[in-house]
Amino acid sequence: MGGCQSNQNLSLVLESQACKDARKLLDGREAWLVPVGVTLDFLRALMQSVGEDWQTKQVVLKMIVPATRESRLSYLEYLVENHSVKPNTLQIATHFVSHAWDSKFSDLVFALQCFLQNERLKTSETFFFLDFLCINQHSSPWARGLKPDSLVGSPINQIGKTVLVLSPVDKPILFDRLWCLFELMLTIKLKARLFICFSTGETREEMDHAREDALTEKFNKIVTAVEELDCQSAKTTRKEDLKAITEQLESTIGFHKMQNVVSAALTSWLCGAGQRAAARLVHKYGQDHEQAMAMRDKVAGLLIKQGRTAEVEQLFLGPAAALEDGSVSEDELSLRYHKLAICYRDHRLDDEALSFAQKSLDIHEKLYEDDNPAVSASLQLVGSLLAKKEDYVRSEEMLRKSLTNYKKTLGDHHADVGEGMEKLAMVLDAQGNAKEALELYRQALSIKEDTDGPNSLPVAEVMSSLATVLKGAGKYSEAEGLYNRALKTRTKKLGKNHQDTITLQAWLADLYNAMGKYEEALPILQFVAEANTKKFPEDDPIVAFSRNNLAGVLSRLGRYEEAAPLYTQALASLERSMGPSSAHVATTCNNLAELLQSQRKFDESRTYFERAVHIMESELGHEHSNVAHALNNLAGLLCAMGKHEEARAMHQRALQIRQTVLGKQHPSVAQSLNNLAELESECGNFQEAIPMLTDCLAILEDTLGSDHPNVATTLNNLALAYSNIEKNDKALELAQRAHDIQVMRFGEEHPLSIASAKWIQNHSTKNGETPGNRPSGENEIFV
Repeated sequence: MGGCQSNQNLSLVLESQACKDARKLLDGREAWLVPVGVTLDFLRALMQSVGEDWQTKQVVLKMIVPATRESRLSYLEYLVENHSVKPNTLQIATHFVSHAWDSKFSDLVFALQCFLQNERLKTSETFFFLDFLCINQHSSPWARGLKPDSLVGSPINQIGKTVLVLSPVDKPILFDRLWCLFELMLTIKLKARLFICFSTGETREEMDHAREDALTEKFNKIVTAVEELDCQSAKTTRKEDLKAITEQLESTIGFHKMQNVVSAALTSWLCGAGQRAAARLVHKYGQDHEQAMAMRDKVAGLLIKQGRTAEVEQLFLGPAAALEDGSVSEDELSLRYHKLAICYRDHRLDDEALSFAQKSLDIHEKLYEDDNPAVSASLQLVGSLLAKKEDYVRSEEMLRKSLTNYKKTLGDHHADVGEGMEKLAMVLDAQGNAKEALELYRQALSIKEDTDGPNSLPVAEVMSSLATVLKGAGKYSEAEGLYNRALKTRTKKLGKNHQDTITLQAWLADLYNAMGKYEEALPILQFVAEANTKKFPEDDPIVAFSRNNLAGVLSRLGRYEEAAPLYTQALASLERSMGPSSAHVATTCNNLAELLQSQRKFDESRTYFERAVHIMESELGHEHSNVAHALNNLAGLLCAMGKHEEARAMHQRALQIRQTVLGKQHPSVAQSLNNLAELESECGNFQEAIPMLTDCLAILEDTLGSDHPNVATTLNNLALAYSNIEKNDKALELAQRAHDIQVMRFGEEHPLSIASAKWIQNHSTKNGETPGNRPSGENEIFV
C-alpha cells in the first residue's frame, strides 16, 4: 500500500505541475487566443468517457456545456481552473482541426490517429486545436464584437497547419457545414498548410490500415461530394453563427468566390491522393485492370480541370524515360495513346485528343492489317474527332472504313457495329444527308435494343439522337414519340432532376418550338431553367444556356419584355465565365439581336449582330459554318433596314462559305439560296429569284424529303415569285403543294395552313389579295 500511496502522491504532484504550466501557458488569455492544443491521448480519454456512438455535438451539449455552466469558461480553461489537467496533454497547438459537430466524435479521434500515423508524427509532440474545447460555449463572440475571421482565423494563422477531417468519407458532413468551409477558405487565404484525413467509421484496428483502401474504394463518391458542394446552402448549428458568417462573406469576397477557393483546394488534394491511389492500383493489378483504369480516368478529369495536362499524359503514358528507352512496346504505346485521346475527348480537349488518336492510328496501321479491330477502333476515334473540327470529308471516309471493317470481323449486329453506325450517322446528318443518317440510326437502335435491352440508357441515347434527326427532317410526330420514350427511360433510371433528363426535356421543348407549339415548350423550359439555376452556380454556362432557351420561346410568344432581361443576364454571365470572345457569347449576341430586330430596334440589333460576326470570325476563322450563320442573320437585318446591297454581299459570302465547308447539297446552302432569292424578290427581281428558289427546292427535297415543312416554305416563296410575273397557274400549283404539306405536318387549324388556304382561295377567284402577297407568314427558312 505504501508503494501505491507514493505513486498516487507523485501523480498528484505531476498534475499540479501540469496545471501550473497550463496557467502559465494561458497567462490570463482565452484558450483560443493562445492557441492551446491537446494530444490524441487526451481525445482518446474523452472518447472513452462518453462512448464511441456520441456525435461531437452531443459531447458539447451533454458534457462540456453542463460542466462549464457555472464557471462560464471554455472547457480547457475549466480543466485548468479545476486542476484536472494531466501531464503533457496541453501545449501550444501544432495543428488546427476543422471538423463537423454532427459527425461521430469517435470518427474524429480515429481520423486524427490515422493522420499521425500517415504523417509519422509523435503523439507526445502533436497538439490539436479543437474549437469546442478552446472556445467558450456560454458567451457569444458576436456580442463581444468579434468577427468570424478573427475567431478562427487567428488560431489558423498562428498555427499554420490545418487538418480537415472528412466523416463519413464518402459523403463528408463538413461539406454541408459553413464553419468548416469557412475555415478551409481561411486556411487557403492565410497560406496555412492543409492536410486532409478521414476515418472509415469502422473499428480502431481496421483504421490502422484502411485509409488508402477507403480512398480507392470511395474516390468517386468523394469527387461527387466535392462537385455537389454548395457553400451558400451550408448550415451552422447556431443561427447567429450563420448570420455572422454570411454578413462577413457578403461584405468581402462573397459566396461565389469562396466556393471557387474551397472547390479548388479540395480538387487539388483529390488530384494528389488520386494519383497515388492510381499508381498503387496499376502496380497491384496492371495498366488495363478495370479498377485501375476507372481511378486513372477520374483523376485525369480532375487534373484537366486544373489545366495540369502534363500530369495527365504521365498518368496515361508512364514516365518519359520508359517511352524513350524502348521498354514500352509499340503495341502498348499505341493503346496508351488511344486511351489518352479518349480521355481528352471526353473532357472536350479536341485538339489534344486528335493528336494522340492520330499517333495511335499510325502505329496500329503499321502493325496490323486494315480489318484488325484495333485499326477499326482508331479509325473510328480519329473520324469522330475530325467531325468536331468540321472536316466532314475525311471524317466520313474514316468512319465508313471503320464500320466496314467492324462488320467484316464482328458481324452486322455487334455492339461496336451499332456504335460505328451512330457516329457515321452523326457526320452524315451534319452534312445534310438526313436520309442515310436516319437509316443508320434506325439500324443502330435495333442493335442497341438487342444488346442492351429496350429500356436501357444506351437505347434512350440512340432514340434521342434519332429523334433529333427526325426533327430536322420535319418528321415531328415520330420525333416526339421517341423523345418521350427516351425521357421516360431516363426519368425512371436517373430521376427527373438528373442532368441528362433535364437536357432531354430541353430537346423536347426545342421540338415543340419547331412545331410552333410554344405554349407547350414554355413550361418545360421554365422547369429546365429553374432546375439548372438551383443546381449550378450563377455564372455556370448551363444556367446561361437555359435562360437563352427560355428567352427564345418567350420572344416567339411576343413576350419581349420578359425575354430581354433573360438574354442580357445570359450574356453577362457568359462574358464572365467564358470570356467576352467566346463563341457562346456570340450566339447570345445573335439571339438578343433577333429580339431587338423583332421590336424594330434596328440600330441596337445591328450592333449585336456585328459583334456576333466578329467573335465568330476571330474564334473560328473566316471559313466556318457558324460564321456563315452569323452573316446570314446580319444580312436579314440589313434587308429589313432597306440596305439591300450590303445584305446581298453578306448573303453571297454566307452562301460561298456553306458551299465550301458543307458541300453544295446541304440544307444550309438551300437556306442561303432562299434568303438571296427573298432579297431579289424584295428588290422586284423575280426572274433572278426563281432559279435560286428552284435550286433551293431541289436541295431540300433531296436532303430532307418532299414533305418537309421547309419544302413547303420554299414552295410558297416560289409561288409568290411566279405570281409576281403573272404566272398564276404555276403559282397556284406550287401553293397547293405547300398547303398540302402544312396540313399534313401541322393540321388544318395551324396558322400557316389557314394562311396558305386563304391565299389559294383569293388567287383562285382573282379577287381580294393582290399578286405579291405571301402565301404564308414565313420570311425565310430555318434549317
